[in-house]
Amino acid sequence: MTRLTCLLLAILIIPSTSLAQIRPRSESRGKKEQPIPQPVKPDPLPALPPPLAEQLLPFPVRYIDRPFTLPAGLHELSLLGGVASAESLGHGIQALPYLTEFEYRQPLTNDLTLVWNPLPLGVLYQPKRTETTVTGVSWSVGWQHLGNVGAKPQFISYLRTNMNKASALEMRLNLFMLLPFDKASSLWSGAFRIGPVFQQSDRLALSPRLAVSIDNLRLESVFREDRTPIESRDVTSETARLTFPFSFWIGWSISPRFDLNLEYTLLGSGFRSGTYTHLGTMSIAGRW
Repeated sequence: MTRLTCLLLAILIIPSTSLAQIRPRSESRGKKEQPIPQPVKPDPLPALPPPLAEQLLPFPVRYIDRPFTLPAGLHELSLLGGVASAESLGHGIQALPYLTEFEYRQPLTNDLTLVWNPLPLGVLYQPKRTETTVTGVSWSVGWQHLGNVGAKPQFISYLRTNMNKASALEMRLNLFMLLPFDKASSLWSGAFRIGPVFQQSDRLALSPRLAVSIDNLRLESVFREDRTPIESRDVTSETARLTFPFSFWIGWSISPRFDLNLEYTLLGSGFRSGTYTHLGTMSIAGRW
């Protein structure tokens, strides 16, 4: 009797236990699985303003990538100063510093810039600009306030061709006149200059330049009795002279907004009078 009772209990208990174990599985199959909660990502920090070089992206920092004119909306003010030294054989050397001149450039379009010096009497025009070629022409009327005081109309034609990312060939034709206010004879000059430009880094460029110049200028020096120079000035020569000026230019982009340019020029190669002029110039340009 005891064995029979135990057998019956075993038959009743085992199925109920199996159903209890199976039922949750069958019920769970009908329910959708809940996704695992993901940690909430914090909001990204506000974007920082672009670097200054990117803000001035229309005007490249590299010299050989720059346009001839200023892009619309970007203004430039430059200051120019220097010293000239005239050396005449047997008459010593005279150094003559000249006052700083300023030039303000105001873009009208991407290819047309107005030049103030101090009146708006100059204009820059860029007919063509591609990845490798830049052309430009300019016309301006300035004045000379030392020596022969007068008006200076000037025309410039410009071409730059990039040979690769680190070098370019630059050419310039310059036509110049000086119209003295004292009714003296007019002075004129025409020069063609050519030279390579080496972009040493994004901020530094170097350029040796050679020019062929023809003009009717002649340097006249006034000396004391002991042959020390008093002054020098340009006067009209009876015949035109042919010279070969040489210059070396250094351009340093201090920052995307400021440039420093240094240039040394040797004038007088080809002078029959044996006079040589050493000219050193420095200019600083700021953009905003």
